[in-house]
Order: sequence, then C-alpha cells, then structure tokens
Amino acid sequence: MEYRIRNVLESSIMKDSKLVAGERGLSNTISDIIIMEAHDVKNWLKPGQLVLSSLYSLQESNEEECVDLVRQMFEIEASGLIVKLGRFVNDVPYGLILGGQKYNFPIILIQENVEYRDIVLEVMHNVMNRKAEMLDIFQNVHHEFKKLSLKEASIP
Repeated sequence: MEYRIRNVLESSIMKDSKLVAGERGLSNTISDIIIMEAHDVKNWLKPGQLVLSSLYSLQESNEEECVDLVRQMFEIEASGLIVKLGRFVNDVPYGLILGGQKYNFPIILIQENVEYRDIVLEVMHNVMNRKAEMLDIFQNVHHEFKKLSLKEASIP
C-alpha cells in the first residue's frame, strides 16, 4: 500500500533514470517530495521526503561534504535523492555516490529534459492515491464496527 522508491523508478516519467547508489534502499517509503537547492537539510528535511535537486548548492563541495549530506539525509530518514544533471552539474559528485553506497541511500539520476513538475506530480499523485485508499479501508472498517455495535454483537 505504501509508495516506495521502487515504485518511482517503475513509473514512465523515470524510464531514462539511473540508480547509481543505494539499491538496498529501494523499499524506502515516500511521504512526499521536495525540491532542494540548498544543502542545509537539518533545518527543513522531514522523514519520508524524496529530495529532487540540480545540486546547485553543491557545485563547489568536496567529497567529504557530499558524503556528509547523504549521511544527514539518511539520519533524518529521507527516502532518497533524485539528481537532475545538465543544469548546474554534468556528473553526479563522487561523494554522493560514496554516501549512497555507505548508507544504502538511493541516489537516482535524471536527465536535463525531465521536468521537475512531472516528477513532483507523478510522486504526489501516487502518494495521495495511496492515502485515499487507506482512508477508504479505515472508513469501511469503522462502518463495520458501527454495524456490529448497533447489533450489540459479542465475542463468545
């Protein structure tokens, strides 16, 4: 029922994407998606968030800083990182790959022609649909319990 990194990678919008690290994190659940262009994640990142970035703020970062960023996202329990290549960086920094491998944190590459809005809409559409499905289930269970209580049902 939960929406996971694996589900994002299976979507048509991600057909040309590439998982470069963190394969064991494919079952990480996604609660929503955010766009990050500053890497002060401790101040605003929440558990379950999938991060989408062009890595603007990491252009001058060294390997250690990139590994540390992945560590912070992992400790906060973000679900993964999608990196858009071509705008500010042409290659994913090696430190991000090292961090993704070390912390089993999914790092996914997309090409410049993939629009942020298409990914955001895809992810949020699926997250909201799954939440609506869960709400329907809870409502049906609640309805059944109400029917039982009105019949004064008991357990023998």
